[in-house]
Amino acid sequence: MGFSFRVELDQSPILCDCPNLPFLEWVVTSGALNFETRDYRCYFPDTSSMDIHDGYTEVLNKLSRQCSSHEYLFFATGAATAGFAIFIICSLAYRFRWKLRYMYHAAYIYVTSRRSASSINRFDFDVFICFVEEDRHFVMDMLYPALESSGLSVFVHHRHFTAGELIDSNIVQPCAKENTLNALYNKLIRDIRG
Repeated sequence: MGFSFRVELDQSPILCDCPNLPFLEWVVTSGALNFETRDYRCYFPDTSSMDIHDGYTEVLNKLSRQCSSHEYLFFATGAATAGFAIFIICSLAYRFRWKLRYMYHAAYIYVTSRRSASSINRFDFDVFICFVEEDRHFVMDMLYPALESSGLSVFVHHRHFTAGELIDSNIVQPCAKENTLNALYNKLIRDIRG
């Protein structure tokens, strides 16, 4: 049971803009307006107007293009641009990967060496002296006082060795430190080699 009706809007202002687009689409598709005998006028938001002679089809096509949502185009363009930028950055990183790796390690070494250099304590001893009993007089009466008077801290094996440790480890520990002068005499080396 279909009803047929007509809407008379002749000489009534019809706003032709995006919010009114659904109404204009309904007017064209429903056939509720008689465009052949009536005078219809379309008013645009910029205060211009236009007489309608083609049943709003030209206006409808124009508004459909203007009012279409460009969000998908915006997001697609943004995603393509971001993807291209990421591709360029990754390509450059791959191209210069060895230089980047070198710069990373150089910076790491620089930062860690500065950090460790500020936390390094002074060495306990500047000079390590190990001798046999035959050289005791020279070392204790001449060499040891001369080194200490010059401001150096001297490690002498019979004074500073740790009791209970092996002789080898008592010798190696002071020698393992940097900036240490080791004085080993020929007689001692001959005695050690046997």
